[in-house]
Amino acid sequence: MVRLQPVDDAEIEKAGYEYNSSMNPTYIPGRYNNLSKPRTAYYTNKLLNLAISVTPVLRFPLFWLSFKNFPISMIELATQLTLETDSSLNSYFHLWEFTDISPLKLPNYVKKYSDRKMV
Repeated sequence: MVRLQPVDDAEIEKAGYEYNSSMNPTYIPGRYNNLSKPRTAYYTNKLLNLAISVTPVLRFPLFWLSFKNFPISMIELATQLTLETDSSLNSYFHLWEFTDISPLKLPNYVKKYSDRKMV
């Protein structure tokens, strides 16, 4: 879902989807607080929920903004810890991040790396 907005699992299943990957089980100020949600895959009836990956314990989010704004060594360590604990990683990026967005009027934390640097 756009901006990982919550949608009722029953409605997603009713629409014919078999999985939902629109939940980030972390806390992002001003956006959402999903600290009580499972970090790993789980079912709601027949709908498979695949949460965006976060590290164990601290629930550091492993999604596009993290990759842009934290040192790569930290991201590598967090990714390795998550893979060792969960045996899988579910992250997401936007296609526009791999083009030059530097001239756009966006916050620096959004356009920090783009184009070849993001690749």
